[in-house]
Amino acid sequence: MHISRLAFGAGVALAVAACSSGESTGPAAACYADFGTPASGPGIVTIDPASRFQTMQGFGTTERLFDDPHVTETYDQVTQRAAAIPPAADQTKILAALYTQIGLTRVRFHPDPFEAVNDNADPNVADLSKFDFSWRSSDGHVAHIKRLLPLGVTTYFASPVVVEPWMTAANPAEYAEWALVLLRHWRQQGLEMPYYSIMNEPGYVRSGIWPGTWMRDVIRILGPRLAAEGFKTKLVVPDDWDASEALGRLQVILADAEARKYVGAVAYHLYNRGGEAEVKQLAEQYGLPIWMTEFSTGDDWFQWATVMQEEIADFGASAVDYMWGYFGDWDESQLIRIRTNNGAYAGFDYNRQYYVMGQYSKFVRPGAIRVGATSGASDAKVAAFLAGAQEIVVATNTGTRDLPIQFELGNGPCTSHVDAVRTSETESMQTLPSITLDRSRFSTTLPAKSVTTFVGRQ
Repeated sequence: MHISRLAFGAGVALAVAACSSGESTGPAAACYADFGTPASGPGIVTIDPASRFQTMQGFGTTERLFDDPHVTETYDQVTQRAAAIPPAADQTKILAALYTQIGLTRVRFHPDPFEAVNDNADPNVADLSKFDFSWRSSDGHVAHIKRLLPLGVTTYFASPVVVEPWMTAANPAEYAEWALVLLRHWRQQGLEMPYYSIMNEPGYVRSGIWPGTWMRDVIRILGPRLAAEGFKTKLVVPDDWDASEALGRLQVILADAEARKYVGAVAYHLYNRGGEAEVKQLAEQYGLPIWMTEFSTGDDWFQWATVMQEEIADFGASAVDYMWGYFGDWDESQLIRIRTNNGAYAGFDYNRQYYVMGQYSKFVRPGAIRVGATSGASDAKVAAFLAGAQEIVVATNTGTRDLPIQFELGNGPCTSHVDAVRTSETESMQTLPSITLDRSRFSTTLPAKSVTTFVGRQ
């Protein structure tokens, strides 16, 4: 075993242990060289592959159907759909950009209500003639998800924004029937949802406040019925509008052992800050993954870079979702902006948040494990990951000046070179010169307000 010392790109040097020619270089191979005491101090970032944290579950967005009038805020009186809809060829390009080019794997959607009048007085017997699953209520989303599965989507789940107006928190059994009927319908269409979110933002005043006791009782009814019918669907709670609102509901739900066993993830949004650390502690107590399932940063693209880094490295998120993957240009909450001109479709383009998302989603794939990373520079925020034989480092310079940084990579996988990609004020996932090993550490300069992803390869 030895440390490889090869030529390096100008101004950059990387250090990891490399395998000798007589050693295995398979995915399980690791190189354990004695690096001595790692350097420390300002401008030093130390990676510790031996310290393991959450397993990543992917990145995604919420979706609206392309012909939903809300997407472009246009309406066709004849079709009762959007008047401005991307043609099929552009829809294909948009979806490829999201799910192939930057590798998103998650889709969250909002089904419309589909039981306008209570089917009957018995929540254990459903009269299917009273349910309407057309278009946005279900079947439009079914068709959309089927379109995405070949593109690499693995996680999709409903999160109702509103429920039926006749429903109340006094009768959780009726909601459980409602959700079960939807999940049955999807399975009949060939799709079994891996997850199901009880409600989008139950703490936000929209159709009333839905307490944690109600969610707990719903789960205690719905969970056993799903299990009895052979569903593998896990429940997501509470999918609330901020972590503080989520925390109170989670404390009620997770304290109940019967409800807890059906929960697959804890989730929150970021429309207020605070409570993230407490949610992290609670989720870790019960061994549940944390999802940040909705947020957007408007015209401040770099805020999304800091949000992603904080949610993953500081608050333990296994999954991070932006607000919309695509949406009309009347709104600022999307990765891909659909343009309209006088109510007609006029093309699409990319917000810079799209590229920031790609700095993670394209390289930090589901199954990657976050590992230890400490920074001596307050402006250098770092998240590091192991993915089989790859060591991946995402470094964000939050400052307004270029930042010289030295990385201590530790005893990670065998690596012969490092690929680097950067997004900044002037770069959009720009591929940088490949880095070959030089010595047991690497030094580089992170431009002001930039995100750089380093991928070690054999």
